[in-house]
Amino acid sequence: MNIAPLPDHLPVLAICGFSNAGKTTLIEQALPPLLQKKLRVAVVKHDAHRIDCDRPGKDSDRFFKAGADVYVRGDQFFSRSHLTGTVSFEETLNSLAGSYDLILVEGYKHSPLPKIWLTGADQAPPPDGLENLLAVYPRDTLRQQRLLDFIDGWLRERMNRQPFYACILLGGRSRRMGMPKHLLTAYGITWLEKISETLTPFTNRVFLAGGGKVPANLYHLPRFPDAPNCSGPLAGIISAMRWQPTASWLVVGCDMPLLSAEAVSWLAGLRRPGLWGIMSTLDLERPEPLLAVYDGRLLAHLEDLARQPFPRMSLAADHEKIDRPPVPDHLQASWTNINTPEELAELQPEKDDRQFPPVDFSEATVLPIGLKSQRRPPMKTYPSNFLWLNERFGPVLDAHQHLGKVLADAGPLDGKQVELIKLAAAAATQSEGSVHSHTKRALQAGASPDEIYHTLILLISTVGFPATAAALSWAREILEDK
Repeated sequence: MNIAPLPDHLPVLAICGFSNAGKTTLIEQALPPLLQKKLRVAVVKHDAHRIDCDRPGKDSDRFFKAGADVYVRGDQFFSRSHLTGTVSFEETLNSLAGSYDLILVEGYKHSPLPKIWLTGADQAPPPDGLENLLAVYPRDTLRQQRLLDFIDGWLRERMNRQPFYACILLGGRSRRMGMPKHLLTAYGITWLEKISETLTPFTNRVFLAGGGKVPANLYHLPRFPDAPNCSGPLAGIISAMRWQPTASWLVVGCDMPLLSAEAVSWLAGLRRPGLWGIMSTLDLERPEPLLAVYDGRLLAHLEDLARQPFPRMSLAADHEKIDRPPVPDHLQASWTNINTPEELAELQPEKDDRQFPPVDFSEATVLPIGLKSQRRPPMKTYPSNFLWLNERFGPVLDAHQHLGKVLADAGPLDGKQVELIKLAAAAATQSEGSVHSHTKRALQAGASPDEIYHTLILLISTVGFPATAAALSWAREILEDK
């Protein structure tokens, strides 16, 4: 069959052999172990005769019952995933590559597809001249494991061939900073230049998304506008994916000047076949949408999210193909967003250039206005019982923390106000551990000790003097120890 060659990073593998070589049986046996590895698998079957699907025992029925969506081509086109219309074979495979981690093709031995050849009972060799033949497996009991082992390494090789691009999101003029944040300077170069230099060694190319001026020496970087009818990080990420949907994207904000090469290396090293996104977490907090990896196969998911009444990029982490690993303590500074002049003034560069690249914030041009950031610095320690709960009931705590983030973002209260209200609620319920926790969080959100004491003393007329006095004593344990 004459088909055009596909991009060499697409995960399309043909299983070929003469009749009765066991092609269908091998694919059927391989599917459950592949699905257990959280891989999405599709099977495309070549049938030179009239296609008869859905009958129990037929090949397509067996594939479907084994867990794969099934696509069959012959004198008709059949799909269990409801794909309709007449499309070319190349279009079928390219379309499937946007939704699956692995596409197994039964047959098509004369195509240029990478292929495995299965010998039959007579152990006859493959015909001469087969293009892109990767391996020949005899008909024995080891054939299934050989195929699974091969696929493990082959998928990683394909992933490494996939374009891995960086996208820096430009935010325009910052009201609080008085100018576009990406044009703030450190050591004589802009934040944008520093971030671009950090990303370049780890990606195939750096792109810019959004409007605004850029330094002259970055004019060469490809640039695309934000996607229409989108806002926030979603606008730039969707625009990047629409431009190149088969790539994997490392997305960074322009207000992350502490980005380190070590952090980028750690994040890029977490990529693996079957994983479509990496949104890291800081000390069990909500997933971070920037300094994150998004595969082009997430495009449909993100477009659906953008159509929601209140789209938030952090909600993308709910997708089953996105991982949320905790960031090692020594790398967490790289995820810091600088949003206000106060944060510029308070941030102290670390001495270890390898872990926390130094930034001379005295050279930053900003106006002395702005609000305190709602972002909380990471908490460093947790009670042992909380750590046990997180290990034993991690998904429950994740859902609880996600709900807390949604509630905090549901109105105009800033981070400090939210934490002071939660502190008052903790005191009213007479929970010593919660008062300790929310006192720390209030401090991290920018509250002063006097504001914390005032919040608690207001409770006397509501919960009574004894309960208030107890809460004040618990808060003092944190405040006088800070």
